[in-house]
Amino acid sequence: MANHLPRRGIILILIIIAPNGLVIPDIDLVNLENPIFKSPLSEPIEMTWTNVSGQTGLWGSSGSFFAWGDFNDDGNPDLMVDGGAKIYENTGAPDYSFADVRSAKGLPSGHSVGVWGDLNRDGNLDLVLGGRSDSVYMNGGSTTNWTFTLDITRTTQISDGYPTTATVLRDVNQDGWLDLYMANGEDWNDGNPVYYEDHYFLGGPNGFTNATTQLLGDFSYARGVSFGDSDRDGDADLYVGNYRIVANRYYENQNGVLVGVSSQQGAETILEGQRRNLGGPDYWGHTIASAFADMDNDGFPEILSANLVHLYYDSSDSRGRICDDSHFYRQSPARGTPWQETRPDNGISYGPRGGSGVYQGDELYAGLAVADVDNDGDLDMWLPQIYNLNYATAELWINDGEMGFTNKAADWNLDVIDTYGGAFADYDSDGDMDLITGGRDGLDQTKGIHLFRNDGATESTNDGNWLELTIDYADNTSAIGTTVEIYRNQSFVQSRTIAGAEGPHSSSSSQKLHFGFGQDNSSVDVLVLSQNGSVNFFENISLNQAVTINFSSTVSISSSIGSSVGEIGEGIDFTVSIESNFHWQLDVGLDNIIDESGNSSQTEVTVQLPNSGKQILRLLTIDPISGQGKMQTISVNGIEMEPILNLSSPERTVISEEMLFSLGNSHDSSWDMQHMNYYFEWNNSWGSWSNRSEFAITIDQPGTYDFTYGLRDHRGNSNFSTIEVQVDALPPTPSISLNQSAIMDELVGLSIGNVVNDSGNIGIQYQINWGDGEVKGWTFNPFASHRWNLPGTFEVQVIAKNSWGLQSNVTTNITIDNPSPIISWIQLPSNLTIGENGMWKISVHDTQSDMDSLLIEWSLNGEPIVSSDPFIQIMSLDSVGTFQMAVVATDQRGQWSSISTQFVVRIDEIPIIAVELEGAIISEDGVYYSYQANPIFAIEFNIGEDWVLQTSEGIIQSSEGLFLSGDESLNYVEMVWYSENLNQTIIWQKNQINISIESNRFEFATICDDYELSLNNLPEQAEIKWMWQTADGYSFESISKSLLTSVPHQQQSIRVSVTLNGEQLFIDTSIQPGNNISLLNESELILPTKNQLGSCSVLYSIDGERVRDISQWEDGAAEGEYLLEARIITWWREDFNLNYSLQVDNDEQGSKVSTVVDSSIQKQIIISALFIIAITITAFAFIFKKRKK
Repeated sequence: MANHLPRRGIILILIIIAPNGLVIPDIDLVNLENPIFKSPLSEPIEMTWTNVSGQTGLWGSSGSFFAWGDFNDDGNPDLMVDGGAKIYENTGAPDYSFADVRSAKGLPSGHSVGVWGDLNRDGNLDLVLGGRSDSVYMNGGSTTNWTFTLDITRTTQISDGYPTTATVLRDVNQDGWLDLYMANGEDWNDGNPVYYEDHYFLGGPNGFTNATTQLLGDFSYARGVSFGDSDRDGDADLYVGNYRIVANRYYENQNGVLVGVSSQQGAETILEGQRRNLGGPDYWGHTIASAFADMDNDGFPEILSANLVHLYYDSSDSRGRICDDSHFYRQSPARGTPWQETRPDNGISYGPRGGSGVYQGDELYAGLAVADVDNDGDLDMWLPQIYNLNYATAELWINDGEMGFTNKAADWNLDVIDTYGGAFADYDSDGDMDLITGGRDGLDQTKGIHLFRNDGATESTNDGNWLELTIDYADNTSAIGTTVEIYRNQSFVQSRTIAGAEGPHSSSSSQKLHFGFGQDNSSVDVLVLSQNGSVNFFENISLNQAVTINFSSTVSISSSIGSSVGEIGEGIDFTVSIESNFHWQLDVGLDNIIDESGNSSQTEVTVQLPNSGKQILRLLTIDPISGQGKMQTISVNGIEMEPILNLSSPERTVISEEMLFSLGNSHDSSWDMQHMNYYFEWNNSWGSWSNRSEFAITIDQPGTYDFTYGLRDHRGNSNFSTIEVQVDALPPTPSISLNQSAIMDELVGLSIGNVVNDSGNIGIQYQINWGDGEVKGWTFNPFASHRWNLPGTFEVQVIAKNSWGLQSNVTTNITIDNPSPIISWIQLPSNLTIGENGMWKISVHDTQSDMDSLLIEWSLNGEPIVSSDPFIQIMSLDSVGTFQMAVVATDQRGQWSSISTQFVVRIDEIPIIAVELEGAIISEDGVYYSYQANPIFAIEFNIGEDWVLQTSEGIIQSSEGLFLSGDESLNYVEMVWYSENLNQTIIWQKNQINISIESNRFEFATICDDYELSLNNLPEQAEIKWMWQTADGYSFESISKSLLTSVPHQQQSIRVSVTLNGEQLFIDTSIQPGNNISLLNESELILPTKNQLGSCSVLYSIDGERVRDISQWEDGAAEGEYLLEARIITWWREDFNLNYSLQVDNDEQGSKVSTVVDSSIQKQIIISALFIIAITITAFAFIFKKRKK
């Protein structure tokens, strides 16, 4: 259902209709562009059409000519067939069926053509009927239940007694009243046909006034008559398609008067058709239908003519030689392109002409209708064919957006035969255009009306967006002739015009304007242009809806446009006078690009014609508050001119430098400049045309050269010129790549690169001044190297000279440093004994210039010593101790460096001490062991990095033991022997003794071996049995590793039996009731049972303080009770604690230590662990007591 706008309050209601907001903007159209609208769907989509003639009540009647019109103003298009032979009323939703109401509405039969139009401006569609007689019937509107009454006055005014073949309405003189063109046919007269003159009437409040004198006075058989604004100057031009191989006629509207310009010698002559002559009279074609339609979306409508074309000829039949083809004419004033035929390039091929063996049938186009059936944004074309012949099938040509067409009628089951007409309307209001036509479904089948319902794209994703507009004028002006232009993002998209009739014999598609938009669903702006020059502008109209726009022109717009010249050279500036108090915009040439605009009165605007030929300048003046406005046009003839050269060239031209020449600032019309060809020729050697306005060249030799350049527009107008170009040589300017610093005697490389003006680096020579008195002579090699043998900063200069003797220089600095000598030991003695010779040998590195003058000085413990060889020192010492040997190297400029080393002199033959560890146990806190040692030496033990010094007092028996701290991760002890006098210089020897842990084996386990049993980590060989507790004891259920079951009672006790390596362990636990419980996932089933597997170690602390050595705790210990904690660490880092109380009592006999086992054992420890802890505690007590004595 359409959304109707009231005749007032347009802005408010349109805002409600358009969700995105529809307002009248402060229009800024300066940047409007005109890209020819391209369909988003370049290939024809697949569509579904359904013949609904039967279900809608139309089948059973025949018809040839169809005209849609909403005579009862209910929003649903009604249908007139064959000039009122049938008047079908559309019942609307939900059935959208049709009923013949001709008689009920007061209309007679007997006419063959007719046209809808509001003749008296009461808002209702009236009828002009023709045929053997002519009649005008006025619609009484809703008060008469939409019945029609014969208007005797108007009927009398138009009746001529001739056989009327078409009636077409349009406000030609722009006075607000519909004018009438009546095409007359022929009387066959037994083969001697009589032809009649067409009649033309101006409409008014009192009826029609005969204005036939404006016509050319042809006596012909006109069948396809249509109006359209071909030059977009705001008025209606006329095309008359004639039958019986006579010329068609094109009339240009010149200030409200129809002028037959096609009969004159000019660009419009082509619109008459192709003239053919066989040595007698001129022949044209059999045109039956015509239409104006903007098929390429440039704003200018094309003219389409459908002809019945005889293609057969032989010696007795010449019709195939003289019949003209159907034509599809296109023009582009903005491009300077006159009317021309597009059919050879648009995909609609010509049928072959000739006799038997060539002839394949006639071209029998007898109708024409246009609509965007696939909603892709461009108009498609219906071309039916007449006669009961197999090949006379109707064709539906789908536009690809670039005036290329594909026939899809057969694919979509629309290929009926033997029908004249066709017309489009969205009869069921679903957003796509449906088709009415006549004809047969096949050869010799019954003729009848066919209503094909458009069901859209086969794939729903290809359905195009759409917009339907109904134009209602507040003053009841007829909407016929109204043009709507669609803009999006300030760019022209497409335009449509409401036709008074078109095609064959007054056929007419819906007077609602339908627009497709392809896949783009963004909102659009709408410019409505009436026949009298007033305009309305609306912004941001949402798509996929039917909108009724109530056109108003209540705002008084004062504006005018004028020019003092009627002709001017294309591309030449001229001045247009403009008066306006509103926003205005001027489009010169109607290329949909705004050339000038403003918001206040401006008297003179300088503009330029875009091309030659007739050019329209359109001034739009719009009130930014109401959106109402005015359109005015003037016509200027552009005189074709040759292009004007304007060469841009470089200020200087030198060798090896690219020179760019440009003709981009040359002068011609805007269209010619966009399609200009450019010519460039260098020094008479070669030249070519291209569409590039720039020419670039690089010359490697100086001299004077000729340069020729030219322009040629698309019509062949050209202009040339030649200049001399002086190419000069410049001195080469080199750049230097050189390190900024180096050291004496270092070979430093220099490279010369990036030479400016190097002529391709051919013939460039270089001279180099190193800055130290040395100069490298002229060379072509850009690479060199040099050594400086003195420190300091030097300026290096490079001179470059080309083959023409031009030269330049560049300089840079380099700093040369004197480094200190570098000394290193290359030989050192091992530790020496008294009287043993040692050798110290050095190497010294310095610059080559300093090596011969180096001063080498040796010293021992700071005292100078002499050496016969400065790099070698050989000597022996007669005392033991630690000594320092040092060397200093100094060059001739005072740079020096030094190096030193320490060495030890000892007594020869140190006794080797035998150490034996027995029964050692390594743990985190140390090693428990017994040893024997030489009593005259002190021994320092190292476990890891923690050294503990112990002094031997004779042989310690293995039963006594000694506890040392250390790192459990090491399995060796380092032992260092010292002399008895620790304050003297020592002589030492270090020995490493690996510790081999040897321990007594208990019957079933090694010392401190533990293993924590877990059901989640059992060895594969473990055997598990689950036992449920019952009243009679435990019941066995043997499984492997897991048990998945349900617990039926409140609580169940479970015993787990684990057998591993012959040992059997039992674990008791309980679980909560439930279904399908996995016992292995229950945290309570991680069992704390120990098995005799693996290894462990024991750590101790007293009153929370770790005990690393018993001597560190016993010194100064007071009497009292102490807590001894024993912590057993397993190999997998699980730990268990035992707590003991140590009671220390001091008396005359010494300290007494007693132990009491604490009852709070945190975890179960096996007997072997208790045994080793007990031994250790006994050792502690023994050592503690001995130390206290």
